[in-house]
This record gives sequence, C-alpha cells and structure tokens, in this order.
Amino acid sequence: MTKKTANDNKTFKKGDYIVYPAHGVGRVTGVEKETVAGFDIEVYVVSFEQDKMTLRVPTGKAVASGMDLTGKTAIVTGGASGIGLAVAKALHAKGARIAIADLNAVAASEAGKTLGGFGESVNVGDEAALVRFINKVERTLGPVDIYISNAGLGVTDGPGWGAGDAPNASWNLCWQVNVMA
Repeated sequence: MTKKTANDNKTFKKGDYIVYPAHGVGRVTGVEKETVAGFDIEVYVVSFEQDKMTLRVPTGKAVASGMDLTGKTAIVTGGASGIGLAVAKALHAKGARIAIADLNAVAASEAGKTLGGFGESVNVGDEAALVRFINKVERTLGPVDIYISNAGLGVTDGPGWGAGDAPNASWNLCWQVNVMA
C-alpha cells in the first residue's frame, strides 16, 4: 500500500502556470499548510510576477475560484505553430476545449483536432471573419471563456527595410492584427 502525500489528488503542482480570473497568469510556487482562525488548511502559493504579488488559494477552493480550466472554451489566434500552439497545448492539458484561428488552414485544422477541438483559417485582421469564427466557436464548443490573442506580424518595406520605411497600409495591417484582434 502506498502512503498518500500532501500533493496527492491536487489539481496543481509546483511550477504549474495557472489562470486566476482577477490577476491573470501566475505560477504555483508551492503547496503549504497554514493555520487560519484555528483551522489547518492547505493552500496553493501562487506568484504573479507582473504584479509583484503572491496569492494563497485554499486547495479546496481552486476549482471554484476559476483556476481549473476543465470545460472552459479557449480561442488561440496564431495557434497552429510556435508559441500559440504551445499555449493551446498547455490550456488543453488543463482541461480547456480549444479552437485555433490561424492563416495556415491545414496546420490549424490538425492542431485543433489533436487538441480535441477544431481549427480553421482565419485572418484575424478581418473583423467580420473573426466575428464569424467566434460565433462558430460558441455554437460548437460553448461560450468563450479564454481568448489568447497570439497572432502577430511585423512588416518592413522600402529602401532601408526598417519599420520607419513601411507604408501606412503596412502599419494599419500590423495595427489590425497585433492590437485590434
């Protein structure tokens, strides 16, 4: 018979990244026992580097607090490869349903199917195309809980091949994809 440890049957372990609704992405730095008002409780210690804060969440309240992604619907733009695919895989590993939007139709479809959802070619710089995709996600997988705007591009043009040489149309395209989508 194996003796159970304090981390058995826990949703998260040290080093896991989590999404906390009020603070964004944090990293579990440990699981500790604390005494509060005379009661011993076990808590996840979560560090939010961007806010320079640490949060303690009772292990029994992790799901209710929104840290568990089981059954949540996530859209990842630019999710067919690279960082976007890595994010989609991480969300799927924590139980989220995944929809991939990417210009590469074949890679988006394959990634979506592999992760138990779907993917398709979407130009996120085209607002109408993006709205159609989001509507399809909600009809197919349910309301969108998580939106990862990972698609991005950079353009240069002209004699110096620097950003300052790019025409206004290129800057507008970057704005639509990198900021507005």
